[in-house]
Formats: sequence, structure tokens, C-alpha cells
Amino acid sequence: MNFYLNEYSLCGQFATIEDFVTTEIGSIYRCIMLVKKGNLVIINSEKLKDAFITKEERLSDLGRIKQSEELLQLQLCLQEEAYSDRYWENSDQLQQDMDAIYVWNENDVSLTSMAEAAASDSPLLSFAREGLTDQKIRVQKKKRGVDNIYNEIQSIHTEQYLVEKYGENLALSRDDVLKIRYRGTRIDYTTIESEHGADQLEKNEYNSLIGTLDKFIGHESFNSIDLDDGLEYKKYSPSQSEWNRFSGGKYRNMQIMKFRYSRKERVFGYRKKDRFCVLRIERDHKTSNHG
Repeated sequence: MNFYLNEYSLCGQFATIEDFVTTEIGSIYRCIMLVKKGNLVIINSEKLKDAFITKEERLSDLGRIKQSEELLQLQLCLQEEAYSDRYWENSDQLQQDMDAIYVWNENDVSLTSMAEAAASDSPLLSFAREGLTDQKIRVQKKKRGVDNIYNEIQSIHTEQYLVEKYGENLALSRDDVLKIRYRGTRIDYTTIESEHGADQLEKNEYNSLIGTLDKFIGHESFNSIDLDDGLEYKKYSPSQSEWNRFSGGKYRNMQIMKFRYSRKERVFGYRKKDRFCVLRIERDHKTSNHG
């Protein structure tokens, strides 16, 4: 599986280099790192290094900017891509039809990575640009004498969207996918005990878990969560101490909570301010039976 780095999504839209770094160190940088970690290929254009970050400064100008640790990380990452030899222009297997015109949002995107991705049915890694941020886009292929063809491809900007759409392709465990998917939300999955995590689940159970976690973070507040009869969010309160699976160690003085994600499966954790820290996923209701 290949990803195309979308140079067309960088068009001088940032007011300053600092704005660019702040936005992209938390998005495109993390996406590139995840794709590489999964041993997948990123293909780009020779034009990437000349793409404009601001109205006056190009990607190739990053090296002349006063360095910060974040800028250096982003610079090295993008420099490796911009000056790699993985250019679709040099490929002897060019995917675009050179007799056709490729159009996105009424703009001619022929001879760009967008057109190449559309022609090969591959996803894009895009910088923050309106219309290209974490969504499926439609690229039209126009050719004289032939009916127009529409190709739909994913334009990815954040790692959350990347793992949602291609988590199985990235060689990530389910727990790692959920840690990324729910970063910055009401669910904190970084606290999961690995032996009680999502990798133990059947596919249908895993899908039910995701659906319920999405529902949980979609609530306005913990007050509305309390009122959701489907979740059955409540205290874990075993009647006898020997039945308490969280009685020892670091959880001894914590109020453990639980909620359901299917008829018998439960999620255990604790509330920390406005976040729910997930500790264990239960499939058989044995722990929940006693509290």
C-alpha cells in the first residue's frame, strides 16, 4: 500500500512559519511517522520542496529559519521526503492518463500527487488546507470522447483519521490504535492494562467497543453520561472485598467506574477530572457480576 504526500495542499495558506510548525508537527508529522513505522511507502512529487508555506516562504526555506526543537523535527521529516527518490514523476509506472485532465474542486490538478493518487486509488497525506482535511475527496478525470470518471480517495491530515481508516494496514495493535484514536478526548486509553486490552476481542466485539467509546465522547458532559441508560455508567462496588479486582496496589484508593458496550461486555476505569481513564475491557461479565 502506498500513500502520496500532497504537495498541492501546501499553497501559501499559513500566515507564518510558526503557524505551520504548530499545525503540522501535531498532524502531518505524526502521520508520516506512523506510515513509516508500518513499513509502508510514501510517494511524493519533485515539486514538494518548492511548495509555498506562506506567501513568500517555501518548504525549502525551512533550513534558514531559526531552529526550535519542533521545527527541526518537522524539517528533517519533510526534508527526507522532499529529497527522497520516491518521486512518481520518475516512475516507469506512471498512473495518470497523460491524455486526460484531472479536476478537484473545479481546479486542474493534473500532474500532481492528487491526480496520481486518484489514478492509483491510493490515499493522500495532506497539509492543512480547506477541503482536504480528513475527508474523502472526489477527483474527476476528463478525457475527450470518454465519459467523465470520478475517483474518490481519502485525504488524511491527522493521525486519528489515519488510524481510523488504515489502522489495520499500519501494523499497530488495537490498543495502539485506540490510544491514538481517542487522544485529546474524554476517553484516555493510555492507561489500559495490556493483558486486559482490546487485542483479546473478536472483531464484532471490537467494533461494538469503538461504537460505544465514540458514543461516550459524544456526550456533552458526565451528567448526560450518567443519564444514558444504554451505557449504564456507575460505580464498581463489590459487596465483598475478595471479589474486588481493583482492591490492591495503585488502584486501592480509587473509585473504579464501569459502563457497558454490549449485553455482557464492560469497560472499567476511573474518572480524572473531565476524562475517563480506561483500565480494563471485560468480555465475560465475571468481574461485573460482583459489583
